[in-house]
Amino acid sequence: MKLVALRTQYIPSFEFGVGYLPKPKYDAMRYTVAINNFLFKQKAGVYVTYDKGHYTEGPWANYWAVLTGCSYSISRVVTVYGGMDFITLNHGMRGQGIFCRKELGVDLYPWRGLAIRLGYSFMVTFHCGIGWKFDSPFSKEAPRRRIYDIDKYRGRF
Repeated sequence: MKLVALRTQYIPSFEFGVGYLPKPKYDAMRYTVAINNFLFKQKAGVYVTYDKGHYTEGPWANYWAVLTGCSYSISRVVTVYGGMDFITLNHGMRGQGIFCRKELGVDLYPWRGLAIRLGYSFMVTFHCGIGWKFDSPFSKEAPRRRIYDIDKYRGRF
């Protein structure tokens, strides 16, 4: 009997997703674009997230933020990420300096290309999102299959 297994290598990929900031004073949608597994032995990547609030009146009217950062793959199903807002005046490095908005989080890939993004920021608390990961068509490395002969190892374990 033959068993086929995938090699655990990291394949460069693109990720697109949407999310939500549930904190009442922001109440914002998140849109994320990421390029994963293309730096440092194909384990690191970069991402950009755009947050846009729903309020049109009051002190939090026209809330928006652009967060950029890095991601690092721990395994094929878990990637950690962290970033900060360099651009905006209200919450960004340009307006707030060292007190700008920063975030940390984790991407989970439970099934095929499905991406579940969970994160935390001291300014906006918890945020979540969902997206889809596409393997890069420019990658020279495809998931290679190894074939193991189970009969050869029978009785050894």
